[in-house]
Amino acid sequence: MSAPVASGWSGRRVGLAPTGKAPPCHGARGHRIFYDGTQPIIRREHDLHVLYRLVWVGTPSDVSTEVNDGRGPADYKISRGFGDKTIVEMKLATNSQLRRNLDKQTEVYQRASDARRSIKVIIFLTENEQRRVNVILRGLGLLDGSDIVLIDARSDNKPSGSKA
Repeated sequence: MSAPVASGWSGRRVGLAPTGKAPPCHGARGHRIFYDGTQPIIRREHDLHVLYRLVWVGTPSDVSTEVNDGRGPADYKISRGFGDKTIVEMKLATNSQLRRNLDKQTEVYQRASDARRSIKVIIFLTENEQRRVNVILRGLGLLDGSDIVLIDARSDNKPSGSKA
């Protein structure tokens, strides 16, 4: 069994939309926010960070970006008080250091921040990227990890209902 895959929104999300409902990118059309026509607009991890930050608007959680607690900057530290902290690292499947980052990086940040848990979010835009991520996760023994969230932003595997 592979890690959970979300199409635009994850069942293993860290935060909730302010209304408690899934955000507008939910479901079969969620992948469209990653494209301009047929071309992906997500080219940098920073692009993901901007979208992720929008998820937290209106929540009671404290969301800190690029937090450096002594071992380098974590993408996000989400907290609800001192005892409830989570480190979130976001990666593009094309990241050349993906294997190394998944193996060590997040846990180092987690220990430095005294966070209870960490979550690794990986987005892929093509079938080849999805295969690459699965090979890396399998090799690291993380394929079934509850701290791994995969976002399927492929445009080629979501056919229209009218064409089904």
